Amino acid sequence: MNYICIKWKHSVPSDPVIFYLELDEQRFEVRRVEIYADGRYGFASKTESIGGAGLGELRTQSLNAINADPVFEASEITRQQFEQEWSKRPGQGAR
Repeated sequence: MNYICIKWKHSVPSDPVIFYLELDEQRFEVRRVEIYADGRYGFASKTESIGGAGLGELRTQSLNAINADPVFEASEITRQQFEQEWSKRPGQGAR
């Protein structure tokens, strides 16, 4: 698995500003965490969707391709960093 964080620079309150993604070997999303500017969270996996989040249907581009667009800032993260955000799902403990 690969883990990435994408920051999306925009001012649309209905869209997330940070994505945490768990990707399989073909770069398809396995799990996703979305964070909104107002502090709301969304979570998605193949078996659940919370807060309106959903998995992307296309392969996730490389970090270089994502970062080629100035409104995005993408970086690799560790599994532990991803799991820290994923653990904030409702019923999984305090935020």
